[in-house]
Amino acid sequence: VIFGAAISCCRKAGEGHRAYLLLRKMIKEGLLPNTATFNTALMAQFEGKTDLQAAVAIYKLMQPKYSPRGQPNRQTFNIFVRGLADNARPNEAEMFLRKMQLVGFVPDVDLFTALVSSYESCGQPGKALRLMESMERDGYNFYEVKVIDDAFKKAVKFASAVERGLRPSKGKTQGDGMGGDGGLLFELRDDGSISGGDADIDPMAMSAVRQ
Repeated sequence: VIFGAAISCCRKAGEGHRAYLLLRKMIKEGLLPNTATFNTALMAQFEGKTDLQAAVAIYKLMQPKYSPRGQPNRQTFNIFVRGLADNARPNEAEMFLRKMQLVGFVPDVDLFTALVSSYESCGQPGKALRLMESMERDGYNFYEVKVIDDAFKKAVKFASAVERGLRPSKGKTQGDGMGGDGGLLFELRDDGSISGGDADIDPMAMSAVRQ
């Protein structure tokens, strides 16, 4: 209870890194955080100064190896999809969206809206169009959502321009907002684990802690 309250206070104070350290300390001392505690620490990584490395490490800590009581739930996936989409990482955000669907959770239209907008702002209207087409197949009525409907029309124009051999204007590329090169930060495996880049770091090792 004490650790959970402290992590919540860190989140409210905008101290995401401290929230992450407290979570690790909690596990090292043999305590078992529940999903709500993990989600609080996770939200802290996307509020204020974003720390994607810590967010990925927290997700890894939610795997059975470290915490049998803290399995990802609907809110966990919501936090990741929105957080990554808001930080110009739509490709990774979609990985979590698809994993969310795979384990049986149904994303809200608002979650798709955030992802479509992120693809658009990152200059990837083709992927936004593909995502919207998948929404339609799944029974979502995106025509009633102005942001998505507008994005759909823009994506169709983009596709038409490509077919005519026109070069579309450049937009913000994935990763620009994070100082990245547009490549994927990680890959989400079918079993829910993460691999690639910083995601391969042991979340309980000191090397996983940002100095």
